[in-house]
Amino acid sequence: MKSLFKKAQESRKDLLIWYGICFLIVILIVAMIIAEKKEVIKS
Repeated sequence: MKSLFKKAQESRKDLLIWYGICFLIVILIVAMIIAEKKEVIKS
């Protein structure tokens, strides 16, 4: 049972890491879109 619990904790940590990576990618894309819109407004 203990090993199962440990495995669940590890997979949860992996999930958090993946969520973090996806979150960063989304933020980067949004930041790029905002930057492009600002450039369009400037020109």
